[in-house]
Order: sequence, then structure tokens, then C-alpha cells
Amino acid sequence: MTHSIQKLDKEFPIFLIKNFESLDDNFRKSLVSLVIECKKKNHDSNFGSFIVDLDINDFFENLYKNFFELSENLFGKFISYKNNYNIWSYSSNKYQHGAIPGIIHNHINTSTINSVYYLNIPESVTYEEGSIAFFLGEKEFIYKPNNDDLLIFPNYLDHRINNYNTDENWRVSINMEIKCEESADELFSRIDT
Repeated sequence: MTHSIQKLDKEFPIFLIKNFESLDDNFRKSLVSLVIECKKKNHDSNFGSFIVDLDINDFFENLYKNFFELSENLFGKFISYKNNYNIWSYSSNKYQHGAIPGIIHNHINTSTINSVYYLNIPESVTYEEGSIAFFLGEKEFIYKPNNDDLLIFPNYLDHRINNYNTDENWRVSINMEIKCEESADELFSRIDT
């Protein structure tokens, strides 16, 4: 499948693939329920991310494979290593939400190529709540995601989830990572923008 890739901001190395997956509402609801089941099973508090170790029709396995294949097409040849192919989720709603305010972090110790797939984004998500904020020095870029968006960005890019505690519907994002021998700077410099 061919995807259109858009750089979101001229100063930030963040790339958007809209409609990375196309899910019908019932399947999306089933996946969200499964992710929340993983949250209950794999996480001992209401805060932070957790591993998604259950699947329906190999959706998450194929999601990672599609992300990896897209990365190979986007960056050209690279050498991946020590990948555990885990899928993580950050899920929040009115009753269970992340650290207050969202913790600024990066993935420099766990990946080279980082991505976030947005499985479920309630209509109540705004630029202030439920969005993702990226930081480069003193500069900030905020993106309000939509269902099925995939963001790809380098491991060193600081970011945080702007806290989402507006309604009962779950905001569910899926994190996927690839660790490479090449540096993030080298790989992201290969992208024609």
C-alpha cells in the first residue's frame, strides 16, 4: 500500500501519514477494548504507558510490520538491531489519565525511529487536551491527531502528551520503535522534503 507522507513543520522532523490504517467503527471499538484490557493487566497504576500483548486478527503484529516496511521505503536501507517489536500504548480518559502535566521525554535510549499511531481520538480532543507537543530547544510544535494518523519522528525529539481528561471516551495511542545502527540524524537527513 502506498501512503502519502507529509512533513508537519519545516523546523521539526515530524512526518505524518494520514489514514495509515482504515478501521471500521466496530473493529476500532474491539481494539480499544483489548488495549484497555492490556492496560488493566500490564499496568499497576493509572499513569504512563504499557505493553500491548494481546491481539485481534494479528492487527497489532501487522501494524508494526507495516510501520517497519514504510520506514524502509522512507529512509532507504538501514540496519536494525535489538528490536523487540513490542507495541506500547498510552491510553487516557476522564478517569484514568497520565502524569499531570504530561512529562516531556524522548526515546533516545530505546529507539532510532519512533512512531505513534492514533487508534482512537475522541472528538473532544483539542490542541490543549489530548494533543502531542514536540520541543526543539525553545520551540514548540503541537499536533492534534485524528484516528488512524501515524507520526514518525527521531528518537531525540522531546515530546509530551497534553493531558486528556475531558470525557469518558478513551484516547488511545500506540507507540512503535525501530532501533538502528545508523543515527537518527543520518536516517532523517535522507528524507526528501
